[in-house]
Amino acid sequence: MEKQLIIDFSAHPRQVWAIAEAERLGYGYLFNPTFATETSLIEPLPHQRIAVYKYLLKSHRLRFLLADDAGAGKTIMTGLYIREMLSRRLINRVIVIPPAGLMGNWQREMNKLFSLQIQNPHVKLSGKNETHTVINESEIVKAAVQVPSEEKSSLSLNQRHRLTAKADLESNEIQDLAEQLGAIKNAAVGFDLKLKLQINLEGSSSKSEEVISQINQLLESISSDLKLQ
Repeated sequence: MEKQLIIDFSAHPRQVWAIAEAERLGYGYLFNPTFATETSLIEPLPHQRIAVYKYLLKSHRLRFLLADDAGAGKTIMTGLYIREMLSRRLINRVIVIPPAGLMGNWQREMNKLFSLQIQNPHVKLSGKNETHTVINESEIVKAAVQVPSEEKSSLSLNQRHRLTAKADLESNEIQDLAEQLGAIKNAAVGFDLKLKLQINLEGSSSKSEEVISQINQLLESISSDLKLQ
């Protein structure tokens, strides 16, 4: 027998008001397309508004890399996009991969400006982790493997021009990079593929050349599948 809901009006008025207000704000984006600018402690510049609201939000199933020049406001645009997508219930968790020296900066700014809790994976938390993740770019291979298992909804790779393959071609690092790109492709995480791999081919073995060819094929296939040329 279905249990009927009984309303007895005995709850505290302020609590009821808070719940109703939270429900209303949860649909604020329906009335204001730039709702995140009202709930965040920032005043985005014109080019940042255009990037987020004219291009990013209008893209279908966007899994992206912000590859702007230094100082263009990648952190602000990323925060706005994440906040808008969360309010629309289109993403759940996000993994952010900045340079090692900027991990703390990303955590502070996402928390202060957008009320987004960004967790460093090296810090162990008790219980279920519902926060987003920021991870050092030197661990990008590890991050890519974790994308499908931890059900990340979006990947933001910061300072992509610093992602280069300068390792010894006889080492496992180039192979790891190929496996990383494969994991990202399998997890349907796309990004701006104007990514340049700086690989020294001098003295490379045929095996190394095969791995490099594999990397290039993966880049082309991801770009083709997600139409991000």
